[in-house]
This record gives sequence, C-alpha cells and structure tokens, in this order.
Amino acid sequence: MKQFILLFALLLTAPMAFAQLDFNPATIEISAGVPLITKPNEGLARSNYATFSNFSGGLRYMFNTNYGLKGNYTYTNFSDKDNSEFGNEHHRVSLEGVAQLGNLLNFHHSFRRHWGLLAHAGLGMTWASPEQITEYERIGNLIFGLTPEFKISEQFSIIGDASYIVNMSQNFGYDGTPVVSGSDHVTGSYFQMNIGVQWHFGNKKTAADWH
Repeated sequence: MKQFILLFALLLTAPMAFAQLDFNPATIEISAGVPLITKPNEGLARSNYATFSNFSGGLRYMFNTNYGLKGNYTYTNFSDKDNSEFGNEHHRVSLEGVAQLGNLLNFHHSFRRHWGLLAHAGLGMTWASPEQITEYERIGNLIFGLTPEFKISEQFSIIGDASYIVNMSQNFGYDGTPVVSGSDHVTGSYFQMNIGVQWHFGNKKTAADWH
C-alpha cells in the first residue's frame, strides 16, 4: 500500500517537473458502472451480480500528447441482488500506462477535435472482503482497458470505460464463499463497464487529450 501512496504522490508532483509543457497534462477521472463476472462462476447466477456497484476515481498525467500514467482507486461490491448474505467487496488500487490511440493511429483531425480513445494497461492490488469471513484477502491484478472520450469543453469531457481485470490468485468467489480448499487458488476475471467525467486542470489553454 505504501508503494501505491508514493506513486500517487509522484503523480501529484509531476506537473512541477514538467512545467514547460504547452498543454495541461493532468486529469482527474471519476466513473461508475457495472461489473460483469467471467470466472470463477460455478454455481453463480451471474446476472444477479451485474448491478450498478462499481465506482472508480483516479489521476492521470500525460508526459506528452501520446503517453502517460494514471493511478486509480476502484470499489466494487459483488452482491447477489436476490440474497444479501452472499457477496464480496473489492477495494483495488492500480497503476497503469496510458496511450492516446487517437493520435497514435492518426484519427482524422475533425474526429479528434471532439473524440479521443485511450488504451490503458497495468498492475493492481485488490483487498477483497468476502461476506463469509472477517479478514481481507489480497489479490494481485492485471488490468487492460479502453476509454473513449467526448469533449464538452477544454476542461471537461465525458468518458466510457471497458476494462478487463484478471485476479491472479483468489481463494474466494464473488459470492464470498471458498472456491478451493487448502492452499490452492484459482485465477479469476471480470469486466467493468463504466461511464463518467474527466476534469482537465491547469493554467494552459487546452489539455493533452485535445492538443
């Protein structure tokens, strides 16, 4: 956890180190949406867990108009809508590299005036809280995603996000019950489908995404 706090601090102080940029490099992202379980799913009615229970917030810093870095915190409540006794809360922190595909793939300029497409990938750590136990389970994550953007103004934009999260080792399912016995574990995964807003802040005229 200390390492992630340090990385967030570096993101916050990065603007001072790159003061000569002619665009605003920093963006705050807030979004919410639905988790979609892929595995493990034995004995689960997956549609019961597809509820509006995913909330995410983070800070992104673009080193140039193509590449950047972002840190995120995400809360996901996997809860059976038909039975509140079954569920698993996930608290995840992550650090991901970001690429502006709109620039890299040379989308037409008229399209890029109002639309952008970010790709992101990185590592995370989840603290899971199954309903059936009182302790947290720590889970390492791999994260891959795409984030389309629509520009409202130079400061604000609307985003969608489709991310695929891999749980590299988990002992409890999304319903909070053990999925394996002993010291074994399984690899799990799920999608998160979010919609949200971005605030591009700074004292320059435009943000990196629209520069």
